[in-house]
Amino acid sequence: MQAASGASLIAATERFAAQIVPRHVAMAVMVKLDRISPVPCVLREHAEPTAALLVLPATGRYAACDPRVEVRTGRGGWLALPPSHGLRWDTTPWVEPTSKPRELLHGGEVGRLLEQVLRYVKDRGDRRVGAAMW
Repeated sequence: MQAASGASLIAATERFAAQIVPRHVAMAVMVKLDRISPVPCVLREHAEPTAALLVLPATGRYAACDPRVEVRTGRGGWLALPPSHGLRWDTTPWVEPTSKPRELLHGGEVGRLLEQVLRYVKDRGDRRVGAAMW
């Protein structure tokens, strides 16, 4: 794929659901999640950076708490994965170096944290969120 810059690795969202949010929001949520249970996270490096948090299949909808949260799930859903152009893992779906799959969290658990961060961002009117929030 590195030789073909336009190639992408696409996964159907049948074995996971994806909660796609602005990158700064996801990074604030990841600070908290890393203490609980690291969640696989794909970062998109484009004009408007986003992050996709991977959760248990069919549970992503529980995070649809805000218009800034896009949920992809089920047979009709898809997600581009690294090494697709402009994408990289923040947290891989496997535990290094064992290659053992990470356990996915319920979308509602991640959704509650997303809701807190999105409310914080809205109340403050800025993008400065992170460890200080928790």
